[in-house]
Amino acid sequence: MQKRIRIAGVMAAALVFCGQFFLPQKQLGLPERVYTTAGQTTVIQAGLPLNVKVSASGGGVAVNGQTLENEREVDLSEPIEICATGAGETEVYFSWGGMTLRKMTVKSEMERTVIPGGQVVGVALHTRGALVVGTGEITGPNGEKVNPGAEAGLVPGDILLKINNTDVQNADHLAKLINGSKTEITARILREGKEQDVKISPAKDAVDGQYRIGLWVRDSTAGIGTVTYYDEKNQSFATLGHAIADADTNTNLLLKEGEIVEADVMGIQKGETGAPGELLGALVTDSAALGKITSNTEYGLYGKAYAKMESETYPNGIKVGWQDGVHTGKAQILCMLDDGILQAYDCEIVRVNRQKRAAGKGMVIKVTDPVLLKKTGGVVQGMSGSPLLQDGKLIGAVTHVFVNDPTRGYAVFIEWMLDQSDKVQ
Repeated sequence: MQKRIRIAGVMAAALVFCGQFFLPQKQLGLPERVYTTAGQTTVIQAGLPLNVKVSASGGGVAVNGQTLENEREVDLSEPIEICATGAGETEVYFSWGGMTLRKMTVKSEMERTVIPGGQVVGVALHTRGALVVGTGEITGPNGEKVNPGAEAGLVPGDILLKINNTDVQNADHLAKLINGSKTEITARILREGKEQDVKISPAKDAVDGQYRIGLWVRDSTAGIGTVTYYDEKNQSFATLGHAIADADTNTNLLLKEGEIVEADVMGIQKGETGAPGELLGALVTDSAALGKITSNTEYGLYGKAYAKMESETYPNGIKVGWQDGVHTGKAQILCMLDDGILQAYDCEIVRVNRQKRAAGKGMVIKVTDPVLLKKTGGVVQGMSGSPLLQDGKLIGAVTHVFVNDPTRGYAVFIEWMLDQSDKVQ
């Protein structure tokens, strides 16, 4: 019996050791990226009872007041102070037992400034290929009902990229390629981010004699949204704060080309519980386009402005505030309603979700401004991308409304948006 107890004790010790080994890799409370202003201190709370080694790819970062020219030891159970001495990117490594637990990118800038938006714009997108939004039966020459696309396994959300190695330009082009083939075709599709080839046998439609595959497709969309900011550094703009997705399939549109144009807010459909409101807008099609859209991401639409976007309210721009400085309490939403006036409306940040990596829904906001509540009921569609300000800094953008409570909504942190606009060429 005594021997068994000793063995059990050894096994327990081994389990404790393994727990200490695997826990930091899975649950290490250290972000993958830290955004900060040069010379300012950012505090990180890992909350793990573990001593680790810290090193850096260069000497531009100090941890707990000590520069990282040499490897240092830190206690992850205590707050960690990180300070970048200058602008740039530095890789910081946290290691334990000879193994790197986390590579952290510290990105610092000399008080970054952008021009805040808030103005409503029209968005016109054309997709790459053709998006399947539904299927429908075809009546064959003998009266039979067939659906070649569905029979081949195609489903709503699939994107048709090629037919017999020819790029699909749009829905009309797709129809011509299918009818011109008449025999079995090879369709290159994109499904859940992966390309694959599918064999489809078109059917001759008894109505008009055209060869079809029984799919409803879409190749473009248009709507309105709000500009978040304009960055003079590379003449880029950011809008929406979330991706443009197809309304029927909820599939993010695969961008081929697009532009933002001027838009007028014609009216407001007030939001109510269970029924999100909407800014009713119209694209000003006879005006010059404002910019070219180059990417449709989880954090908004980004592109190159054709000319500098000015702000009468903030002619010199506004400083950027990183998430480590964001807190619950008073804030403002910068947006434009049907009066055509850009104005800051009061709101409150009721929850801050600290994020270690890029993600949406970083903040929960509640509209408190009586004027905005009277006009819109809170957050409405079309306000997506509206700049969120706190303590005189741009900290993010409004992205979603709570269906069951239109006075509340989500917002994305500004650093995740800047990550995207920094890539605009």
